[in-house]
Amino acid sequence: MKTIIIVGTGKAGYLHWNSYRKMKPVPTLYTVDTRDTPRNPHITPEPGHFHHTIADTMAAGRLSPDDVVVDICTPCSCFLTVIADSYALGIRRIIVEKPFVTDESFFRTYPDLDIFMIHNYAFSKITQHVAAFYQHNRLKAKNIRVVFDKNRILDSRAGRGGSDGVLVPNMEVEIPHSIYMVQHILGRNLPIRLMRLVERPMVAEELVIPRHGYCSITSMIGNTEVVYESNFMSPEIHKFIEIQCDDNWLIKGQWATYSPDLQLLTKACVSVWHCGEEVKYETFDVDDNFLTCLQTALRHFELDHSAEWHSECEAYQELILAFSREMKLYLDAGEKQQ
Repeated sequence: MKTIIIVGTGKAGYLHWNSYRKMKPVPTLYTVDTRDTPRNPHITPEPGHFHHTIADTMAAGRLSPDDVVVDICTPCSCFLTVIADSYALGIRRIIVEKPFVTDESFFRTYPDLDIFMIHNYAFSKITQHVAAFYQHNRLKAKNIRVVFDKNRILDSRAGRGGSDGVLVPNMEVEIPHSIYMVQHILGRNLPIRLMRLVERPMVAEELVIPRHGYCSITSMIGNTEVVYESNFMSPEIHKFIEIQCDDNWLIKGQWATYSPDLQLLTKACVSVWHCGEEVKYETFDVDDNFLTCLQTALRHFELDHSAEWHSECEAYQELILAFSREMKLYLDAGEKQQ
């Protein structure tokens, strides 16, 4: 099993750390951050397993680049710097958080880099059951709505996900999950036409963060109207996908919700309706898509240049590029509206 170097010890770093700790066996874990101690107090490295740079970690642990996976959990503004630093040290296996937005020139610059972008909701039982029912029954979606709402005011006030005191727009936090999920269901090569983009600031007492409170994106993807919506000032947690199809079919998937300390609040479920009648309803006691996503990445890295490894590398590259094209369309539109 590869040794993991987690770069960034905020909330994202903790989610990764927590998932690795669930694995059997637990991989050897190192953490890297510019601070003197991990930002998240729940990250508790073993003595000698916390450093300020990847180079220091490699030297202190006497690690071989061939045995290392760098897992990037920093703000996205730091992604390319960490990748370049890792590559210069001979490391060729990278896990990177979303949204990783790039183009073909990146893969020409790093032709032998094996990179896996986090797309954990694609591994969710909800996404898989929704996609399987939709595709098996050859349904045609008229419209899709994906919603990720929660009250993020305290996290945003504390600077979570920010870089140099600047917090990213709402669309860079939860909307990426919606993008790769819809591509997983509909396909990745459909034409996309942006119809409407709404961004609003987060406002709470004296706190005003531009573009951070609310985001709604409406696009035509092929012949399907798709709405992505995320509200960080919602008093309740909402995490669901709805697909309205021809012939009066409705598919709804609702993801599990958790408390800040990752305790289960509501179970995940899928329901299917036809002509106003519920024909399928299933709940899921366990839907640890984050753990499954990271396990999939590590299994991929162990394939060692086999035919299956080459096929998966091409698939993950295609996923990143398709995601990037759509994400960049929205990012550019958001910048133009400022």
